[in-house]
Amino acid sequence: PYLNELRHDIIYNKYTNEIWSYDFCNPEISRFNLQTGKWSNDQPDMILSDYGHHNKFISPLDNSLVTILGYGHYRYKSIVNIYDNAANEWRQIDRSDQITPRYLSGVGNLGDNKALVFGGYGSHSGRQEISPQSYYDLYVFDFTDYSFTPVWTLPEPEIPFVS
Repeated sequence: PYLNELRHDIIYNKYTNEIWSYDFCNPEISRFNLQTGKWSNDQPDMILSDYGHHNKFISPLDNSLVTILGYGHYRYKSIVNIYDNAANEWRQIDRSDQITPRYLSGVGNLGDNKALVFGGYGSHSGRQEISPQSYYDLYVFDFTDYSFTPVWTLPEPEIPFVS
């Protein structure tokens, strides 16, 4: 299943001789007792998403959740994830033949079952360690077939930025 990235922060409490684990989505703090070696409550494991900093939409065609692009485990993605409400399951479409793997893109509704996708940061190979760069291109994303069509590319600016 598709999971969001969960992040917990940890701090040592010298007044109680405990380690506290917390996040801002959960009001309860989990306490680790150094004498017993146990946590006060179970918390989800720390899961790093394969699709961090992705873009997300609710499809105007069928109200399915659609996510595009993203980053995880040292890889930029050109993946479209679709959550099928009727089947209660995720499916994926690899669009690396249409758009360079990336994350941190800007998006906006174009209407007529389409969205605009601008820029981002990634690499042609998808691998973080091989020539990552900022992109300054614009695509139309089509909800009918989950495709990307290039529109134009800006010249590379003197000072790089991410959209």
